[in-house]
Amino acid sequence: MRYTAHSTASPHDSLTMPPTRSNAQLQLLSQVLHVRYKSSPLVGQSALSMMALTDAAGLGDARVQKLIDIYYTALDVGVTGEILSLPSSLCPQIWPEWMHGRSKRTDIIYRPSPPSSILGLLHCSLQRVLAEASARQNVPVRLDPMMHLDGSERFYAKWTKLHEQYGKQMRQLMEKCSEQDGERKTRIATLQSTYRSVLLEPYEGEDCLFGPVINPPDRLLQEVSAIYHVTYQAARRRQAVAAAAPSAPVSARPAAVAGTCARPAEAGLMGAAGSTCQVAASSRSSIPGLGKEGRAGSGLSFVWAVSGDFLERIKCCAMQLELCGRKGDLTAPKMHMAKNMRLLLGKR
Repeated sequence: MRYTAHSTASPHDSLTMPPTRSNAQLQLLSQVLHVRYKSSPLVGQSALSMMALTDAAGLGDARVQKLIDIYYTALDVGVTGEILSLPSSLCPQIWPEWMHGRSKRTDIIYRPSPPSSILGLLHCSLQRVLAEASARQNVPVRLDPMMHLDGSERFYAKWTKLHEQYGKQMRQLMEKCSEQDGERKTRIATLQSTYRSVLLEPYEGEDCLFGPVINPPDRLLQEVSAIYHVTYQAARRRQAVAAAAPSAPVSARPAAVAGTCARPAEAGLMGAAGSTCQVAASSRSSIPGLGKEGRAGSGLSFVWAVSGDFLERIKCCAMQLELCGRKGDLTAPKMHMAKNMRLLLGKR
């Protein structure tokens, strides 16, 4: 028996939800919860083994192909209930040096990648690019047009005020904890968490299936777009003022006060969100204040710490719409989803 507002039956007589949710939503919710809480630990284990073996033997090796099958099967364990195991023959003890620190195993031996390793070459190339970018000090901060959402302008005033307030609090924090690295990091994380709560609280009670973090309403994304605009425009103004001022020794330059990225040049290069995941990661792990080697940072960590996950969502959606628009298909399911979820969302 389905319970409704006009029924005389007790709501406990039915195990179904009120008729505000469609059957498709309930199926999707059930599968997401299964995947989230019953996911196999083999997902991470097989991924690490896959990278180590690919580095040593190449992508065409039979063991790598077997690990790929195990990895994708493990992703669906919460849905299929299949019991999996990782054979010892697929758990290499020799890992490349660039994977150091990714596992707590004590039996791993780290060695340089072989000259023929594609993954090793990619890692070396990435490190070289990041080192070159970090060495540059005057990379201009750019705004990505894909990050602009119509309607975001109404939030500019709100977040301009909050951004300035954050800068003052960050200055005080840096002065009080200048010699206490652990305490400084803890307080910075707490401060940034406070502003994330300011962003999310107005949307916590809204009627969405998984909450604002998983299923953000358009108004929230517009607000995030406004934070991006305010933060990057402030960084551009600081950069313009610094360029107009007489040059001074690095040690005499003041630190940015609104939160900075650990690699200011990298943040400038990726200001157009060319790689938002890397920007978000470097921003969240950085210490607002000074950039690498004492250089003044670009002041971009505020927006990435408060709303980096939403910025990644905005960028990915914009790129997907652009791609699907060219292909003429706006309803294709994401291929990274569990196969049963792909079948469900792929139904017309």
